[in-house]
Amino acid sequence: MCLSPNPTPAQAHDHLIDRCLAGDRKAQETLYRRYTRAMYRIALRMTGDSMEAEDVLQESFIRAFRSLKSFKGEATFGAWLKRIVINTSINHIKRRRNEWVGLEDHQLEVAEEEASPRAALPWT
Repeated sequence: MCLSPNPTPAQAHDHLIDRCLAGDRKAQETLYRRYTRAMYRIALRMTGDSMEAEDVLQESFIRAFRSLKSFKGEATFGAWLKRIVINTSINHIKRRRNEWVGLEDHQLEVAEEEASPRAALPWT
């Protein structure tokens, strides 16, 4: 894509995406900086945890750059990226839910007092 001397914001944005597709790291960095705040807020709102939101953000941008060829421009890049962030957040929430195990899910047996290490100590 050849840019005119005064490209519209949409043309400049499309050119940036084309550069990303060509492997231009600076263009990827520019897109990252342009969208990171808004996408972080979405991830934070969904996960409720700042560290998990950072993980979601990083994973989302990796997914976006790896699948950039599938971006057809039917929606804005921001809307496309937002959908990736939302889906990644949902996946993280599902994983987290599966990792949490409630005590009520397990039968706990209380040891007899005689079986405790203190019971084995001699009284002097």
